[in-house]
Amino acid sequence: MGLGSWLDVAASAGHLALALLIARAAGPRVLRWTLVALCLDMFGWNFAAFAFSATNSPSWHRLDLALSPLTVPIGLHVIVAFVGRLRQLRVWVRLTYLCGGALSVVSVAAIFSSTCARWSDSPPWAYAFLGMLIPVMVGGITALATHLFKHTDKEERARTWLMLGAMVAGSTVGSSELLKDLVPGVPGMGALGSLLMTLPTAMAFLRYGLFHNQHPWRVALYITGLSALMVLICAALSAKLTGAMPVGVFAAGSVGLPLLVGLRRLVLNLLAHRNRLRYLARVGRMVEQMAHDLRNPTAALKAAIQYIQVEQERGLEASTLATYLAIMHGQVERVADVINRYLRVARVVPCFSQVDVNQLAAACAARHPDRIRTAFTAELPKVAGDPDLLAAAIDNVVNNALEASDPSAPVLLRTMLRHQASGDVIELGVEDRGHGMDARQSELAFEEFFTTKADGSGLGLSFADRVLEAHGGSVILTSSIGKGTTATFRIPVTAG
Repeated sequence: MGLGSWLDVAASAGHLALALLIARAAGPRVLRWTLVALCLDMFGWNFAAFAFSATNSPSWHRLDLALSPLTVPIGLHVIVAFVGRLRQLRVWVRLTYLCGGALSVVSVAAIFSSTCARWSDSPPWAYAFLGMLIPVMVGGITALATHLFKHTDKEERARTWLMLGAMVAGSTVGSSELLKDLVPGVPGMGALGSLLMTLPTAMAFLRYGLFHNQHPWRVALYITGLSALMVLICAALSAKLTGAMPVGVFAAGSVGLPLLVGLRRLVLNLLAHRNRLRYLARVGRMVEQMAHDLRNPTAALKAAIQYIQVEQERGLEASTLATYLAIMHGQVERVADVINRYLRVARVVPCFSQVDVNQLAAACAARHPDRIRTAFTAELPKVAGDPDLLAAAIDNVVNNALEASDPSAPVLLRTMLRHQASGDVIELGVEDRGHGMDARQSELAFEEFFTTKADGSGLGLSFADRVLEAHGGSVILTSSIGKGTTATFRIPVTAG
């Protein structure tokens, strides 16, 4: 192979690699996918040019002539999208697509029509191509230059300079492929022009953050190597196979590859959209529950303030004022408790220290001496944990158990040490003899804001589960209708 053929192969590999890298990136959808289309189009006609020089098959030549006119409108689309003027210049872009598409259709029709074949190989076809290319080149350079002088951000100016260099180098050097058929002695350097266009575009993408979520350099090198291998395999096959079959296989692969990449991106976007909807639904439920929790204390505060205002005009007695101030203080405490509860749910970041689980459980039981029965295993080893978070988790689950139980049925709070092959685990169990939950309710019990109580917040178990997960442990829930519920904390002794 000569130098020109190697340049075609290198340009093909570079365009394919850049297309795959950009397709995997995140950023403005129109610019991203239009740039992918441009890279794939240039990949296609560069490889077709190489295959034609290697095999002299007219099918490859027709594919080259069909794809190369599309570079101009797609390139214009990229520039207009980059400078943010697609809405203003959409008519110009559409007219360019119409012209490029017409030249492409004529080149495809040349496979079946001798008249179209003669015209696509004649100077008028090249003049028509140049007549489309020159206004686009001038207009694109003007748009990029205007964009350059409008912005002072260094990163954006660097990206604009690179895009401007890519367009000037690609269009001027690449147009030599047309001029060689019109002006004797002009060498065809289309592959070199496309390479000169690829390098600054890749630099704008990889170095100056043209899109978000940039790939590490090792990923870029891996994809470039894989693309080069694929191009070399295609080159070897095209040299062995004859007729129109390799052209069809290449065209199908060129279309199928971006479709697979796009399908992968679409699936990822759908999954991200679903997760965002779930997050927004959780936030909505949280806001609704918070409004419910704050409504009663704020209503009581408002009523107390209104009463004091009215009675103050009548000479409110100090004792009565003190009573209502105490009510207001109590409601403020309720509001503070609600806020603290939601803040605990939002932030579960443990600060580890040595914790005695029996001591935490005993402190919780001491707050409800008449309703909690204890069964602690003596001399439990300490665990690495956050005492405040663990105490809050125990309180939440114990409060759930007390609310679910009849006042005459005590809640059992027990601890024990369990030896396992993976390491010792301390189990803290909270058992109630309430109504219990069925299998479907038990499945949802760890969901935030799920509750079976009319005035419940649905935060107790979900908060405890997150706390235990942050400590490397878990919460196990067993429940049955009519028998009650048991929540078991499993805390690894080596946690933290």
